[in-house]
Amino acid sequence: INAEYMDPSDVAAQDFLGTPMAETETVENAVRRILSDNPQLRGALRERWECALFKLVALGGGSGGNSVTIYHSGNEAFLAMWKSISSAKHSICLETYMLGMDGVGRRTISKLTKAAKRDVKVTLQYDHLSSTVSSSLLDPLRAAGGKVIVFNPILRFSQVRNALGFRSHRKILTVDDEVGFCGGMNMTAEWGGPELGGTG
Repeated sequence: INAEYMDPSDVAAQDFLGTPMAETETVENAVRRILSDNPQLRGALRERWECALFKLVALGGGSGGNSVTIYHSGNEAFLAMWKSISSAKHSICLETYMLGMDGVGRRTISKLTKAAKRDVKVTLQYDHLSSTVSSSLLDPLRAAGGKVIVFNPILRFSQVRNALGFRSHRKILTVDDEVGFCGGMNMTAEWGGPELGGTG
């Protein structure tokens, strides 16, 4: 539960955030225990979830029967993402804050380029300020039909003050409108394990 989305006057919600977990208790079990002990909080969370659901439906609907996989290392996540990119049939959309010139960045771009050559609709967006990737490294992807979007490029020194704080921190990958990845990982080696040149 994120405090940012909670009403500061909601006493039940604040109590929930401040509830300590037992040392051996998982987050899932702690949430179940806290909710089972607090019907007021259950009602408040259900109301918020319904509100969020109606907003999502207005943006294009929802889906059921989904499953979630949690990756505990950068290597696991990158390998799963690359596998999904390699098996894409129709579309790939990747948004990232940092796109590196390192092994992870290059491997990602290579897989996106191969997908575009298979006539998969590929869209890549990366943040201009935080990425070290060169435009020339992305030329093969563009030549294969991939769409490359540089978010809020700083082209002149006079733009720095206005553009510096307006960055895209999204880290999202969707494949064929069926598989999605999200989280805090950027497409750089530092987010991978030692095998990929990082510590994550």
